[in-house]
Amino acid sequence: MGIRFKRRGFSLFEIVIVMFLSSILMASITLIFVGGLKSWDAGYKRYKMKRNLSLTLERMSKDLRQARRVDKYSSKNDSIEFDILEQGAVKTYVYYLYSPDDNWPNPPWKASYYQLRKLELGGGFVYGSGVLLLQDIETPRNSDVSWIM
Repeated sequence: MGIRFKRRGFSLFEIVIVMFLSSILMASITLIFVGGLKSWDAGYKRYKMKRNLSLTLERMSKDLRQARRVDKYSSKNDSIEFDILEQGAVKTYVYYLYSPDDNWPNPPWKASYYQLRKLELGGGFVYGSGVLLLQDIETPRNSDVSWIM
């Protein structure tokens, strides 16, 4: 006579408990992973915005330091006009905030986000034209930028 082992499988209750605990573990791992990805993405977006802002402010400050004349462009004090000597000729530029949901001149600020644009005024002013320098700028809290002048 040999030794007989009693073969017994898992009960339905044990399988359900293991599946329940496994699903909780997988859901927890997924939530942690997704949370980490969202955090990384938000940090990367902040980094890009800070880098773009830094480059734009550096460009603006260089332009304004080289300017022969700095003035406001409109009576609403919502843009900056300046003259620069380039290749022996004086060129006039304007920095202004643009949104397709808003009319120019801007104040009162109606749109949620704006773009900072630089436009050479040699051919006249067309709202929305010019080089895009920075985007996703929140609505200005104070509509008067005359303190810059």
